[in-house]
Amino acid sequence: MRMMGKRFWAAVLLLTLGLGWFPAPSGYAQEETGKAFYVATDGSDYNTGGINDPFRTLEAARNAIRVLKEGEGLPAGGVTVYIREGTYPRSESFELTEADSGTADSPIVYRAYPGETVQLSGGANLDRTGFQPVDDPDVLKRIIDPAARGKVVQFDLAAAGLADYGQISRHGYWKASDISLLAPMQLYIGGQGMTLARWPNAGTVQMGDIVDPGPTVNDPDLQTRGGTFKYAYDRPLFWKQADEIWLDGIFGYSWEWSYNKIASIDTDKKTITLQYGEMSGIQKNWYPDFHFAENLLEEIDAPGEYYIDRAKGLLYLFPNADFRTGNGEITVTTLNKPMIATNGASYIRFEELQLAYGRDTAAVLIGGSHVTISHCDISNFAGGAVFVNVPSKAMEPVADNLLNGHDHLIDSTHIHHIGALAVTLNGGNAATLEPGNNRVANSHIHDFAFYNKAYNPGVVLRGVGNQAVGNEIHDAPHPGILIFGNDHLVEYNNIYDVCKLFSDLGAIYMNAGATPQERGTVVRRNYFHHIGENKPGVEGVYPDNLTMGLTIEQNVFYKMGNAAIKNNAGAYIKATNNLFIDAYVPFDNQEMFLGDAPGNKIDEAYMPQWKKLFQDNGDFIGTPYLAKYPELARFFQENRYYPDTNDFQNNVVYNPTLQHSSEVNAQGARDVLNLLNSAGNWVTDQDPGFENLAAGDLRLRKDAAVFSRIPGFVDIPFEQIGTQGKVGVTHAPDAVQLTGLAFPYAKITIELGQTLPVRAAPIPWNADLGAVTYESSDPAIAKVDGNGGIQALAPGVAVIRAQSAANPALSDELEVTVTDEILEPVTGIELSPAALTLEPGERSPLAATVLPPAASNKNVKWMSSNPKVAIVDQAGLVTALKPGSATLTAVSAENDKIKAQSTVTVRAWPNYPVQTLNKAIKDQKGWTKSDAVDFRKGNVRIAGQGVFGYEAQKFGSALLKFNAKFGAYDGGWYGFALRSDRTGDPTWVNGNKGYLIVIKEDQIEFQAWKPGQKMVRIIPNDAFQGGREYEIEIGVIRSAGGERFILKSGSRVILNEWDADANNPIAAEGYFNVYNYGGKTGAIELIPAKNK
Repeated sequence: MRMMGKRFWAAVLLLTLGLGWFPAPSGYAQEETGKAFYVATDGSDYNTGGINDPFRTLEAARNAIRVLKEGEGLPAGGVTVYIREGTYPRSESFELTEADSGTADSPIVYRAYPGETVQLSGGANLDRTGFQPVDDPDVLKRIIDPAARGKVVQFDLAAAGLADYGQISRHGYWKASDISLLAPMQLYIGGQGMTLARWPNAGTVQMGDIVDPGPTVNDPDLQTRGGTFKYAYDRPLFWKQADEIWLDGIFGYSWEWSYNKIASIDTDKKTITLQYGEMSGIQKNWYPDFHFAENLLEEIDAPGEYYIDRAKGLLYLFPNADFRTGNGEITVTTLNKPMIATNGASYIRFEELQLAYGRDTAAVLIGGSHVTISHCDISNFAGGAVFVNVPSKAMEPVADNLLNGHDHLIDSTHIHHIGALAVTLNGGNAATLEPGNNRVANSHIHDFAFYNKAYNPGVVLRGVGNQAVGNEIHDAPHPGILIFGNDHLVEYNNIYDVCKLFSDLGAIYMNAGATPQERGTVVRRNYFHHIGENKPGVEGVYPDNLTMGLTIEQNVFYKMGNAAIKNNAGAYIKATNNLFIDAYVPFDNQEMFLGDAPGNKIDEAYMPQWKKLFQDNGDFIGTPYLAKYPELARFFQENRYYPDTNDFQNNVVYNPTLQHSSEVNAQGARDVLNLLNSAGNWVTDQDPGFENLAAGDLRLRKDAAVFSRIPGFVDIPFEQIGTQGKVGVTHAPDAVQLTGLAFPYAKITIELGQTLPVRAAPIPWNADLGAVTYESSDPAIAKVDGNGGIQALAPGVAVIRAQSAANPALSDELEVTVTDEILEPVTGIELSPAALTLEPGERSPLAATVLPPAASNKNVKWMSSNPKVAIVDQAGLVTALKPGSATLTAVSAENDKIKAQSTVTVRAWPNYPVQTLNKAIKDQKGWTKSDAVDFRKGNVRIAGQGVFGYEAQKFGSALLKFNAKFGAYDGGWYGFALRSDRTGDPTWVNGNKGYLIVIKEDQIEFQAWKPGQKMVRIIPNDAFQGGREYEIEIGVIRSAGGERFILKSGSRVILNEWDADANNPIAAEGYFNVYNYGGKTGAIELIPAKNK
């Protein structure tokens, strides 16, 4: 649209002034003394902007305000732009500069007309009648599921004038995003994001063996070459025509989420090679890897899945319930820049608006001050919601000195279904420590980070003195809040159900060890709950990697599955006056990076940076830092290797339903090295005085026992935590009403004996479904359970009816035809490899490929002809037991006459070198010096928790033989490490590489630390009971092509694992360490082998 000239706008202004002030809607006092312009979908930018002569665009209203300012200036009370009911498509950013600013007394307000719904949309709506059945036979052949072929519809985007579909690109953790592009076009129905066609439809699969880890973050070919791994599934056989397959998942450490393209697939060798390198190389470690594949036309077989053929401009869709019932607009995202962009603008408010759909962000506020977004609804932006003093992906870089905006506010706004981080607040002066005072307050932020999944939280605080206050934050794959910088405030927030996908992070996460001058943040009066209950490595508040100077006070932690607070080697972490209810570990003073042994983490990774930092800043003398944080003056005098400045005081610990970790001490903390200043904590088995814990009312009664047990305990205003009053558009309903139920299709044919989950969906999709009842017109043909699971019992036709329990008038029916004909019969099975040769205890996978690729029933049953020699589980994993041979057979579950066989030969046990530890056990001087190590009757008994090693000798390629007696497990574990770099340090401290066997009461874990952990195998522990003595042979045998780890007890081979890592950094010989984490009273005793 061409811009109107100044002469035109001057004439408009004169006409406006001649007509007098436009009347303001009643109930809005601010506008009574101000001026109003109006915008409407049927307006014109040649109009005057009056209530009966509205503009059509926001730009016209903005320009009118500019003319007004250049003339008589802003009136008292400012200017309000009322936007009338309707949807306003945006193809460009609505840009505001310093020239568009208001003042404190005369703000500029852009808002919906009272009681009317206004949406600014960065999407294009597709005509529902344009969707037609797919009739291209080549396309239909590519769709694997025959039943899906007749249900998929297509829409010609190109014919509708839509040509910019964007590009799918590499993104993920760290440098993976260096080459990422703006998010591509995405599809929504009724505001619900559809799913790019993927496999598997739900859940994930795992990598097999690593063939080539590929480059790492430090390699020059990181962005041009990827690693290779084996896979055990057969699905890639169907993907030979697909030319752009992307994998979404974890291929290394649990925080290194990756979106990586497949470069090639070798279906004969069953390997996948990635296009790009992973940050730490492809690897397996202590948290399982996982992935799924997407952007596959072949896999479009579930309601809501879609695929865009970019060459032809065609959109393919498997209709969902909303589509089938005609509910909601069908929208694709087209806006490829921020919807609202302010640059140097001040005193502007956006109120009561819906901002929806975009490939970038909803709003970016650069510089200026006092820009407020209030009572808005922001959804379906792939790049983020609101960025303050941070340019978005689509923007050009902005000079740091311009990122100085302050006192911006996001208030009472509903922010949801955002592809990356929701709100980022930067600002404040790092040189003077002047706060930015940018805030997000009283807002509901949820379902974020669906596109960029790692390190994209609900709120990021950067700079100095910004705030997240009174928000509700939940449902995300990674953290709720990330914090960088100084003096931020996190207060009165309700945070739950975060870190649902990845591990080793927290609801609030900080990683500032390299910049210890960044401190002063306060986390106060927040409610953290239901976090990490079923996922290890997910914490509440997590100052990681030597982060310093954090106050955590007056918070409530409830139902915390791991650590409520985890301090990883930091200093000046102050946790006081908190309530911990059913927290597995209330405070974990983690020792992983602590220690002053040669090669320690502090000296290698941090001390050089710290010295340079202090030198470059003149030891911070004469700066606001030293005045505000006087402890910086003694930074190098304090013990950086064993920090003793952390406090855990005056807290309440109460676990009515969850047992603490066995490592939690009497003060309620895990503090293995006894460095924590713990005092005044009340660890109790009685209710400390809640109003009604069972009902979720965690207010403390006035007569609560805690006030007498902990003198001075400050009452926590629980009722003030979280959002207050109406959030989002004021007149929007508080809940979405259910208007119908719908199955994903009207008819379905399933094979006899098949079980199929087919649940009725709510209409609209985000309505509260409530209870639904299911019934079958003929349960003898098709039986249905209470969750919509259908079981085909006899040939025939039955009708499944779903009905709302709250409103029986809302129902839907599904016609089910049960056939005894096989829709796509199995014709054969291929096994790979055809033959195996193994040692006792060794494992190897067999892969069964069922033919044809589209066979309806791809299940097979496995069996062994000689289970005493070798067994095979139902996943095809073969375990060799004793010398001999066996035939392994895969039988079609559909037709037991169709089968395939492979032979396995188990060799006799090799004559590996065996070395007894008898001499070492008796050598008292050779062991780690500790009061926990006791020598009696020629044995070594370790009674205290920790790691203790034999220092007098290194051991290489041999099995070490000794007897061991394990004490009570008491929830803990015992272990042995081989080829360690050092004695006395765990493998996880200071990169102490080696092989580790962990023996728990219920399972045995084999781990490789190189130095990061790789969880190689977990097996049930039926070999070692507490209180008994066992003969043990354990060792690593070096062979051509790798290392073989072996664990035996007597003649039984418990583990026989092969490590074929060509770049294995674990030394050829190293130290032997014994681990005792067997609970408070646990002990392990090493005894000379009786049979040499």
